[in-house]
Amino acid sequence: FVAPMQAVPFHHSSGPKTLLNGVTVPAGQTPEQDLDAALDNLFQHPNVGPFIGRQLIQRLVTANPSPAYVERVARVFNDDGRGARGNLAAVVRAILLDPE
Repeated sequence: FVAPMQAVPFHHSSGPKTLLNGVTVPAGQTPEQDLDAALDNLFQHPNVGPFIGRQLIQRLVTANPSPAYVERVARVFNDDGRGARGNLAAVVRAILLDPE
């Protein structure tokens, strides 16, 4: 419990893996490549924007945001206006400058 987690290739399954939405990670990758693919898959899931948006709104503004407020913030998470997904600076700006 005192050392950071690390991948041990000997214990890593080198077979293909099926992730969310049927995405398959090919066989034969390193543990780091599989972890990167899994994190990318989670990041691209459509529920991430609303989840992150709601959590940030609840901590920064109000405990009970309206669905419309969450949706506006989630749209900024999905696309910051320049085509980038997950731009937290733009998300926080959208939260704090929202008329609600």
